[in-house]
Amino acid sequence: MKDTDGRIRHFVRGGDAIGDFLDSLDDLDIIDAGLSNVNYYINNGVYDSDKEYISSDLYSARLDNSDVDIYFDAGDECDVSLMTLPIEDFREILQAWKDFLQ
Repeated sequence: MKDTDGRIRHFVRGGDAIGDFLDSLDDLDIIDAGLSNVNYYINNGVYDSDKEYISSDLYSARLDNSDVDIYFDAGDECDVSLMTLPIEDFREILQAWKDFLQ
């Protein structure tokens, strides 16, 4: 844990992108909305800019009908791509994270 700007943050050691993304994502409402967006893409596959991103403080997941790209938000409109994974795998991981947090 680290105290930054008055908030306690938990960090996943090892530098894996999905772990870092999930570690920064602890709001169940955002996770539920993210799962809804993931299911939208899996079931419909039609691009919708309102359903394209799941964002936390420092990371974003960009969704499309087949893949999810995890980005580190480096500021000044500069994002660093960390990894890509199949959207179905991301759904399972995000659901497991939600279950863990509850």
